[in-house]
Amino acid sequence: MYTFKIIAICGSSALHVWDSTKFSEIPAETVETWETENIKIAAFRSGQSYIVAFHLRHDAELIRIEKCSLSPLHEVDSIWSDVPPNVCIHSSIVDDVQKFVSSNVHKELVHFLKERQGDNEIYFTGYSLGGLISQLIMLHAVQSCLSQQNLTCITFGKPLSGNLAFARYFNNRIQHCSNFLAKGDRILEYFKALHKNELGLSEFHEDTEAIVLDNDEEIANQTDEDLTAHDPEYYWRCCTNLYKRKKQVQNLNLDAQSASFLLIRFFRTHAYQNSLRCQVSRVQRTKIISEWMLNVPFEEVASRLRVKWVIACMKKTLETFLYLATRAKIKTKLPSDGNSNLDQERPNVRVFLAAFMIDARPSSCFENIGHLEKQVQDAAADLVKTFKQICARIEGSKSNPVTLHDWCSWISFLKQLNVYLARFKDWKVPDEHKLTERIKHALLALYRAESHLSPEAQEYMSMKEEFRAQKAKLRAKMLQIAGAQGLESFDEALRQQGFTAVDAEPSEETASSSSQGAGSSSRPAELPSSTNASGLSSLPGRMTNEQLAHELLLDPAFKLDEQGAGYLDNPVLSKVRESFKVAFWDSLVDDLRLTPPCYVRVLKVVGEVRDGMIDLSPSRSKELKEKIDTAYWQEQIESGALDWSSCVSLIEGMLGIAMEMQEPSRKQETQAGWKALEQELRASTPEDQPTLFCTALEYVLGRVNVMRVDAANARLRNIAHVIQNHGIEYERAHMDKKIKANPAYLQRTPEWIRAQVEKEVGRGRADLSKLVQGEGAAYEQIHTAAVLSLIMGSEPVKTDACPETLQLDISRLHKYHADFHFDVLAACMLAVASQRLMATKKDPKVTELLEHLKTSLNSFEASLVDKEERVKAATSSFEAELSAAEKEVIASCLSPSQPSAYSREMLERLLEVPAMVLEKSYGPMEERWLRLVSADGSKVESDVPQSPFVRNVYERVVRNARRVRKVISLNRKVHYDRYNQMILAESQKAKEGRKV
Repeated sequence: MYTFKIIAICGSSALHVWDSTKFSEIPAETVETWETENIKIAAFRSGQSYIVAFHLRHDAELIRIEKCSLSPLHEVDSIWSDVPPNVCIHSSIVDDVQKFVSSNVHKELVHFLKERQGDNEIYFTGYSLGGLISQLIMLHAVQSCLSQQNLTCITFGKPLSGNLAFARYFNNRIQHCSNFLAKGDRILEYFKALHKNELGLSEFHEDTEAIVLDNDEEIANQTDEDLTAHDPEYYWRCCTNLYKRKKQVQNLNLDAQSASFLLIRFFRTHAYQNSLRCQVSRVQRTKIISEWMLNVPFEEVASRLRVKWVIACMKKTLETFLYLATRAKIKTKLPSDGNSNLDQERPNVRVFLAAFMIDARPSSCFENIGHLEKQVQDAAADLVKTFKQICARIEGSKSNPVTLHDWCSWISFLKQLNVYLARFKDWKVPDEHKLTERIKHALLALYRAESHLSPEAQEYMSMKEEFRAQKAKLRAKMLQIAGAQGLESFDEALRQQGFTAVDAEPSEETASSSSQGAGSSSRPAELPSSTNASGLSSLPGRMTNEQLAHELLLDPAFKLDEQGAGYLDNPVLSKVRESFKVAFWDSLVDDLRLTPPCYVRVLKVVGEVRDGMIDLSPSRSKELKEKIDTAYWQEQIESGALDWSSCVSLIEGMLGIAMEMQEPSRKQETQAGWKALEQELRASTPEDQPTLFCTALEYVLGRVNVMRVDAANARLRNIAHVIQNHGIEYERAHMDKKIKANPAYLQRTPEWIRAQVEKEVGRGRADLSKLVQGEGAAYEQIHTAAVLSLIMGSEPVKTDACPETLQLDISRLHKYHADFHFDVLAACMLAVASQRLMATKKDPKVTELLEHLKTSLNSFEASLVDKEERVKAATSSFEAELSAAEKEVIASCLSPSQPSAYSREMLERLLEVPAMVLEKSYGPMEERWLRLVSADGSKVESDVPQSPFVRNVYERVVRNARRVRKVISLNRKVHYDRYNQMILAESQKAKEGRKV
């Protein structure tokens, strides 16, 4: 049964959502709201209950429709696909329910309910058709993602939902559902009259028996078509009076038996709710004094200790315990311990809650357990132990009540709390200083990394979004630890370096989620654990087996670089990666400058060095663990026996082991680097030692990583011949797996082929009849032109727009795009420079200068420079190679009448290309590229073009075309069948279209 209170709250919540301006004052707290096109939802909280109310925006129109029909339930959503077709519901809401269950709002609502279902009662409610919506959404939720535990549906003025088959289907699956009707409301009869079969009987049927709300109001006689009593204001009066009824004072002129019943009810409800036993019962519901704390992930523990009702419950219990223990101490006249601060200020309940987390999961709370951490852990253990003893004693107080004597024995709880708070404060101050410095380094790395990303570069959009999210999170944490003054000081330092922090102001939500207390720990401020070695999840990391096989197919001599990356050089990503690398080692130096120094992350790096060596030589695992024993160095640190000579010996020892495992050439490199580094280490001063030690440690880690890359490259050489023979089948198999896992995987590729078929046929470069007949050469022509369309576009193809069959070559497509456009630019630069120089001076020196410019432009790597900087970079590269005599030639040619000294402005003027010239130059270059990258391209390479425009850059054009031809050829071999099927299908469509 439902209480008057919960019925009234559900009704007023439903009416508040129906019209929040008219029905504004409700006895519940608004928690969350959601909206779709036609449905409005709001969640309210009252005590331990959550009420989710629904409203259909066009409720008033649908209620008074002249004719109503039924629609099969299985048409609403796929989850009901197996429901018999005779199970039908009100057709007017089908579209609205379909749109809602497939929307993001539905996912957010389900997530909201899942988080709260376990410990709270949840009520679905709604007025009129909103009640019908709430009923169907609850049915959908129970059958798809939620259990029926603590779920109830209470509706008000709900019309009939569906037919008899639906009523049976619903009642067999939903346990708790009630519909309340105000006295006189004839909404049920109204709907029965709307839809009748050939026998004159209504096909609508009640799924739940209606419960009447009687507000003691006079209701005029009504017909079935009259909905006077279906009035939201009438329902509001019913719910308001029902809520007041729960507060009414009963008549005290009762007989003895009735009075005793009232007293028993009072002590079992209101009195018990404020009793010690009830408080302890709530504490037990939090699970923080149970074994649950030891068995669930740490993140779940931290999340639980941030929940508001848990904090409120523990705060009330702590204050009660402190009051009773202090009262017992005063009554027994025990002397004060002299250092109590509980009278001056209330203890922070979040810090108190942290004691339970520290006691249960110390290794997760602390980065390392040193002297201060050990003191906090011991104090927390004593405090938690006594708190649990008090709770256990109170829980068993039903047969043996708690007395003053019990509280006298727990007076030690006051001292233990004082000791814990003092120890926590002693640990917190230096820990927060360390954490603040790490946050500064992490933030600075994010700002530096983001500065390398062009605002217009769409391919890095996901990376930018992650940068901004991390900045907001870290700034919120810094604000919470260092305060507004500390954050402003950091922002000032940022401004001095040319950065701005306006885009990363922490929101209230972010700041609250990072608040200090039970959910916090001394873990360092770092990027998420999901990030890769480069420091960011959206930054490319290690290559997959599929990528390695693809690279070996293109180049059997392919090898990884010394950083372990094998993708094409990308200067932007290299700079981003370097930003995080520098920030890490700078932060490590700051750790060693602390008093006392923090070696935790140093030992992690040492362990990484050791594990890298073990990977290279598994047979020496035991030996290497003994020689590089991090536990031994931890003992040296804790005992204070670690000095500078020990640090140098550690570096020297690790390098010595590495050199034993290296090949002769690598060993010589390592020895040469160590020789210079060792001299600096031996001659260092205490001030320089942290920096030099981290430099040496970085060098050791780098040499081990080089060894690991060498080993990986050796394995690549061993499998290269296998990949050459079977790599194509391997790539096909991988594509088949992707399509099997997701039949709709190939979405962009067919569209890309279709567009190219239409384009080539429309331009007359492809014969439609040959395509329909399946001629291989015609198919190759379409595929080649399609790949070139991605390269020759005005902007590089974006990852999310690239055909799925070319995803492995996305970086290459970006490089080839830069190469093609620079080919056009270089040809134009040579043409205009030749014209300007020859027009004023025909001299052998001018010819030599043009040949020099030609050589410089032919060797320029355009893909390493941003699009906007290519002209400037090419000009700077050529200028650096100019001799004094060549500069004189430029000056004399550009200022023949008025000789002047050479300047950079002259060179820029010489190489400046008018926009119109550049635009008209793309056509000839496109035709030349198309010939060279075709299947027979290698045969026409020797046909040097007669036009000097292309001939001047023909060397780089041929070089670039060979690379593109190899990629196109491999791509066609791997996806031969799929491309043929797509081209044939699109050709046939084009032919049919022409007939029409």
